[in-house]
Amino acid sequence: MKSGVRFVHFFSTKRSALQKKLGALRKQLADDGTLWVSWPKKSAGVPTDVTEDVIRAIALPLGFVDIKICAVDETWSGLKLMVRRADRKLPTKKMKTRHLDHIDLRVKDIDRAFKFYRKLLPELGFVCDRSDSDWGTFYAVGRDHPSEFFGFTQDRTHQPNGTRIAFWAETRKEVDRIAKLVREIGGKTLEGPELCTGYSPGYYAFFFEDPDGNKLEICCREKPIIAE
Repeated sequence: MKSGVRFVHFFSTKRSALQKKLGALRKQLADDGTLWVSWPKKSAGVPTDVTEDVIRAIALPLGFVDIKICAVDETWSGLKLMVRRADRKLPTKKMKTRHLDHIDLRVKDIDRAFKFYRKLLPELGFVCDRSDSDWGTFYAVGRDHPSEFFGFTQDRTHQPNGTRIAFWAETRKEVDRIAKLVREIGGKTLEGPELCTGYSPGYYAFFFEDPDGNKLEICCREKPIIAE
């Protein structure tokens, strides 16, 4: 029998055979599978040394729990077994390593934007410049590796709004360093760098605008995972 079996119904009249087989069935049964073990009823007149208590005595140390008992037919009774929940190794959903693919931003003056973002984005990890005359495109990694990227293009009618793009920083010193750079390359300071007490614990951030008024942020969160 192959492993990963979802359902087994095993009939036994001898304790020795049951004891020998049950361990093998435990290895072949899927962790969320079902095993029924049947033994002859007393009224059937079939010689046996198997009872429901015998089955439990063998099965429980193997990691099974009994769920219910029932009559299979006039001769056989059945005990339903499943792997103890704590011992189940159910497959887990693979977590994504990337959640955002790219940012697509609009600017009024692309030449001005190039001067600003060509200095800012590499310092934020977008080190591979694949820009052309119409699009500013900066990837986090180069060559043929899949990577998130930051892009922008010109729209003379663009009006900035309350939307804000926030970048991750590993440390508060990194936030301070980016804040200094933003001031040097023509960005507008809105707030900070400062500890934002109304945000998550240890949230340290710098809020600013690019030369076209698009709102940006660089933040360091000391406790990025908040337990309810």
